[in-house]
Amino acid sequence: MKTLQSLYKIATKKVEESQEEIAKIVDVMQQMDDRERKLLNQIDYEYGNATSQSDALLYSFAGKFSE
Repeated sequence: MKTLQSLYKIATKKVEESQEEIAKIVDVMQQMDDRERKLLNQIDYEYGNATSQSDALLYSFAGKFSE
């Protein structure tokens, strides 16, 4: 019975460690999503500026920015 309790404690510890790692990964994924959203908004903003100013050079830079 003591062996089963030890195995249970080890398994529980490993599950907790896995859950902590998953939480860290989810946090990083959220940060990446936020960064992607920010960059996409910036691209839209730059295209808006380029088209509103009717500047071909600025418009070409906006295209390179999106790449």
